[in-house]
Amino acid sequence: MKLFGRDIDIVECVEMLDTKATREKGRRGRLATIDELLPLLCDPMSKAALSLDGEQLVGGERPYRLVHGNPVLFPFDIDVLLSKLGGRDVLATFPTLPAVEQYAVFGILKASGNNNLDHSDVWYKRHIYRASKLLQDASGVLLDIGCDDAFLSRGMHHVDVQYIGLEPSPGLSQALRVGGLGEFLPFRSQSMDGISFQTSLDHMLDYHLAISEAKRVLRPRGRLYLATLLWLDKAQLFTDTVHFHHFRPKQLEAALEGFEVDKVDCYVWKDGTHRFGAYLSAVKV
Repeated sequence: MKLFGRDIDIVECVEMLDTKATREKGRRGRLATIDELLPLLCDPMSKAALSLDGEQLVGGERPYRLVHGNPVLFPFDIDVLLSKLGGRDVLATFPTLPAVEQYAVFGILKASGNNNLDHSDVWYKRHIYRASKLLQDASGVLLDIGCDDAFLSRGMHHVDVQYIGLEPSPGLSQALRVGGLGEFLPFRSQSMDGISFQTSLDHMLDYHLAISEAKRVLRPRGRLYLATLLWLDKAQLFTDTVHFHHFRPKQLEAALEGFEVDKVDCYVWKDGTHRFGAYLSAVKV
């Protein structure tokens, strides 16, 4: 089959990485400090520059707090939103929410269950091997959108990469993570050398907006790293409690307009013939 204008083969790859060793490598890598983050941050909606005032960031549409030293930069007050939903009928509350909060509720509800492979699962270990291979040439300041376990995700990169993890989950007890949404990136334009979506793009309701934001934040000739499932058949979403999208190859090609894809590797996923894992690298043009 063809993908991004080239003939591709979907190959079997049984190599794996040990998750414990990869996480330990992540702990040894370079971590972005709050002082390094500050010049990169902006209001997620207005894109105004932010500055540190005690335990909060100011200069945007409202103050934003730090949790365990991590900036929390959602395009709404996440605590207020969660209090509106907590212990109440979500369906009754939903019509009263502002549009951007309604948008967020879709993601919160979808992510409220078990939405990731167990890290001991053989397919997850194969994924981090494939992702590490894809990311081996990443350098400079890299934003990992949907980082999940940030130390484990950081371990997929070279130790010299200045790693920043962005995570939509409200809990931010772990280091390395900025709280926020991929569709409303709280980072200044042309501030990143690389951006990574490692199996996170299909969890975002508006993936076109997420890609547009990634392009805004990347520096000229900055690099996008993307791993996702692509579906050839059986792509019905009513069977899925995890993803917002089952990408067809043509959908991904259309989404990456404005990028020059120069590397594509495709792998068998869970022995199925109706979908496969695509790992690609692209340059902002």
